[in-house]
Amino acid sequence: MTPSHPRSPGGTMRTIRTSVAAAIGALLITGLVAVPDAARNQVQRR
Repeated sequence: MTPSHPRSPGGTMRTIRTSVAAAIGALLITGLVAVPDAARNQVQRR
């Protein structure tokens, strides 16, 4: 997507990209933290 106007507000796209990247990073971090916890819980249950 090329901005039709050089002075068009491209900050919105940057904020969206940064927010998406932050969300993905948070999901990855939570996944890395939650997976070992779930494995520990399963091991303890057995």
